Amino acid sequence: MPRTTARPGSRLTLNRFYAAVAACALSYLTAYLVLLDFIRWAGPDRADAAALGYIAATACLPVLIVTGFGGRAWRRGLLAVGALGVLAALGCFA
Repeated sequence: MPRTTARPGSRLTLNRFYAAVAACALSYLTAYLVLLDFIRWAGPDRADAAALGYIAATACLPVLIVTGFGGRAWRRGLLAVGALGVLAALGCFA
């Protein structure tokens, strides 16, 4: 009886898709936490800090996505983006 198996490349494609989704999600969360850090650290003028935080989050989001997904080994990139997210969370909630 013949075994039905997937093509060898299909599993790799699926893993890359999951890595891209995870990189986008972690990058968005990290950029959002950076925005919250800007707002939290602001003095009495939170509107200007929010505008600056939006600029910083928008600028760092593509860099985080490329770092999370485009590394030589995708796990290293995801770990780097996750570590930056943890640092941003510690700055936000501390």
